[in-house]
Amino acid sequence: MLIKLGIIRSRIILIFAQQANRILDNIGSVFRVFVPMCLYFIIMWAGTFFLVYYLTSRKEGSKKYGYKMAVVQSFTAGSNK
Repeated sequence: MLIKLGIIRSRIILIFAQQANRILDNIGSVFRVFVPMCLYFIIMWAGTFFLVYYLTSRKEGSKKYGYKMAVVQSFTAGSNK
């Protein structure tokens, strides 16, 4: 399993290395896509984390989940674009 992950990571790095000139030549277009995606992830992750953490830590909420549930739901919400 770890070997497969290593192979996948090295292929991703190789793909980006091969495209470095195109990325740098079109840096404006890259940031036009990159910045909104990062903002979306940060806003969705933080909003979901605090909402779920608040709802599970309330008196009526399920205390057994708390932080773990908040983190799982936050990454799920942040990656659904």
